[in-house]
Amino acid sequence: MKQLISERNSTNTDIFLSLASTKNHKYDNLVLEKNLHLPRKNCSGLTESYLDKCYKGEVLALKKDQIKQRNFQKTCSKLEIFEAINDVIRENGFKPLGFDETNLPNKDWLLDYLVTLKSNHEFFQRDQKARLPELLDKLSKE
Repeated sequence: MKQLISERNSTNTDIFLSLASTKNHKYDNLVLEKNLHLPRKNCSGLTESYLDKCYKGEVLALKKDQIKQRNFQKTCSKLEIFEAINDVIRENGFKPLGFDETNLPNKDWLLDYLVTLKSNHEFFQRDQKARLPELLDKLSKE
């Protein structure tokens, strides 16, 4: 039975890769059919090779409903976020992200992945000094 399922999945992958002949078709199929949260379609880091790896399950690919909301983020670069995600991946033994530092996806997508994988990361923590006015306002209303 396992072999039959494995063969079917392999066949489905082959069919997908041959039918979804363009990057746009592959992207749309992964977003609509698999409900994956992918970088923006026009993002320079998004390649056809990355989309193929998503479909084959070779890279970390989160579904839209797995993505956590972020309410705050510190100022940080795409490279810093990418490195933070890779640290989390290494710590937890997750599949690779599928990008490298020379070919990064859009910043919002990176932040979505980081907050989902590690919502308590320092990039999402407010400094106590920055929160002081907010805390004083809250206390005055009590």
